Amino acid sequence: MRLLGSIVLALLMVKPGYGQSAENIDLDYKTRNIIWGTPVSKNTKINGVAIGLLTVPMFEAELLIINGLNIEASPFAVFGGVFAIVGTILSPFDPFTKHKSAPDSSGFRDFFPYFTDSISGRSLTAINGFSISTGLSRIDNLRGIGINALTSFPDQVNGLEVTGIMNFHYSFKGVIIAGFRNKTTTGKGLQIGLFNSCKEGKVVQIGLLNRIGKVTTPIININLRN
Repeated sequence: MRLLGSIVLALLMVKPGYGQSAENIDLDYKTRNIIWGTPVSKNTKINGVAIGLLTVPMFEAELLIINGLNIEASPFAVFGGVFAIVGTILSPFDPFTKHKSAPDSSGFRDFFPYFTDSISGRSLTAINGFSISTGLSRIDNLRGIGINALTSFPDQVNGLEVTGIMNFHYSFKGVIIAGFRNKTTTGKGLQIGLFNSCKEGKVVQIGLLNRIGKVTTPIININLRN
């Protein structure tokens, strides 16, 4: 099961470019206006509509910025959605279950461990505006509104996000809603879902089971302290 999960996560969280941030180095890029396809094989800024299977830079490309509307129809989202449900059911909130290989520092046997670091300094892949997807892949930033049928894995989300099954991020600011599970390392805002987890931050959670740091409560959980 863990092997299958690793394969699925690798496909969903693919980030082919691993250079420095485009904010720190000079990168030449192509500007595409009105409409363009993704993924891209060259550094690209799309002003308008981006349509494709994966919103990522591929091969030698390090940069992909979308200003406008993103439409992503990732086939991998189906596998990610199934794995999100199965992994959560096996051990969503069980503080008594210890596992030597558990990557979660709290000791939880979790198939989706907290991200320990942000990836936004490696390369720059960002959506600024409105995104509609079957499942959003592991890009650096989503700023605006995201609607996802199954899963969402951006590193950082600022704004409003609504996802059918699972939101899994390093950080969020705003409101994230999932039909099944939200999990973030740090956050500021509101999480709504059946299962909500945030390692630290000023967060309000509404759901069946809610966890902020080491505090787990049903229905609602609130932490407004730094």
